[in-house]
Amino acid sequence: MIQVVLFAQPVKVGLFQDQLVAKAVVYCSNGSFTLITDGVERRMLEANEILYLTLEEGKVRVLDSDRDFGQVEQVELRAGTSDAVFRLRPISPELESRVYDDDLLVTAGDRFLTLVNRVDLDKYIAGVVQAEAGGNSHIEFYKAQAILCRTYAMKQNQRHATEGFSLCDGTHCQVYKGRSTLNPEILEAVLETTGIVVTDFNYKLITAAYHSNSGDKPSRLPMFGFPMPTTSFRWWIHTPCISPNPSGGIPYPLRSGSPTCSGTGWNQLNDYRRRLYMWSR
Repeated sequence: MIQVVLFAQPVKVGLFQDQLVAKAVVYCSNGSFTLITDGVERRMLEANEILYLTLEEGKVRVLDSDRDFGQVEQVELRAGTSDAVFRLRPISPELESRVYDDDLLVTAGDRFLTLVNRVDLDKYIAGVVQAEAGGNSHIEFYKAQAILCRTYAMKQNQRHATEGFSLCDGTHCQVYKGRSTLNPEILEAVLETTGIVVTDFNYKLITAAYHSNSGDKPSRLPMFGFPMPTTSFRWWIHTPCISPNPSGGIPYPLRSGSPTCSGTGWNQLNDYRRRLYMWSR
């Protein structure tokens, strides 16, 4: 693994991409926002204020509780404070609301609104970790998951570039249902690993594919279209040695310095990958 400097890098995430959203309501839950339509600042929105967005004739009609801002092509709800939070609820079709950090971008299409959350990368990673791993795991697990999610996001960050955003919020990319709220250790784990990604020995980001539920046995990589790795990964700190599991389950790593482990440091993981693959067959 290597650590890179990201300087609070934002990511654009397409929201509700499995639905054709034609109407939505935005609730400003915390902080303040600037409403911008077609590049023009229109007003400030404070906590508890509401914005209505409707697709009409290929444009977005924008209304608040007192004023109709007319039909526009693009809408930006730009966070004015670092703690700004909004709740987004599609009402056509009617879906459960989700809570997001930072900014909302809205563009009109012929049949639906493109809704995009422009959010700090680490806040996004925390939301992905919660959606993929749940809220009841150990902080060390969350750290490992955060590194994988960050690596995947940076590797695939142009996957939806032609659609106006970087990643979608579904399983096509990584599941993202908004800000992390279930367990404060998730965000703590993300911040403690900020900037850390996994690369191969050519310093290229790996395709950090993972699944949230394997049933108790890892599925074979070729089932998901990924060949077995042919190169080693850069593995930071102490790479564990490998031991067969006496119960017949998945082979597990040994701590460096244990009686049956003599290797430390920058070890290659070929043997572990081989054992894991053979066990999963």
